[in-house]
Amino acid sequence: KNKERLMQELSMDSETYNLLAQAAVAIANTETEFGTSLQDKAHKLIRSLYKWYDQNLGMKPRANYSMGITNLKYTLHVNDKSSPEIKDYMYKFGIYFEDQLNDTETSAIATIILLNTFNKRINRSFYEGFEQSKENFGVTRIDALCALWNGGRSAALKHGNFNPQDWWYTIKAHKTLQEYKIVSE
Repeated sequence: KNKERLMQELSMDSETYNLLAQAAVAIANTETEFGTSLQDKAHKLIRSLYKWYDQNLGMKPRANYSMGITNLKYTLHVNDKSSPEIKDYMYKFGIYFEDQLNDTETSAIATIILLNTFNKRINRSFYEGFEQSKENFGVTRIDALCALWNGGRSAALKHGNFNPQDWWYTIKAHKTLQEYKIVSE
């Protein structure tokens, strides 16, 4: 039910949606092991302790937590002045607060929204670097999406010298894609 709505609202075809879904699965496993990693559980505990501390001392709650199964930084992206459509799409899907990303389905929808924006960014401002990295290092579209998601290799991607074989993040993403097959309904 969400696939058709996402495709319609984000103006994407089925092939693009499936690519973004694959990237989302790879990112979810790389970031949090689908929400089961010890690191993810520790982050959730720390976030809840910060919120309790802030609320009980009357301080303004902290923002820009990494949330959900893909560690999406909701506040950072919704307030991104260079991509105001992110906020518009999040709101269209009823995603108004970062805490909503604790729901796996909501987190998945938000992840597709953000990946769609990144995919368009690859076609615009990262295109030359992506093409050069693809030619030199065999970079795939999912590699590029991972680079933008994590941010750790976005500069290398933009300058055409991104090698996914020497970065732990894309290595784990590729292993995930070998283990899990996305089946279209």
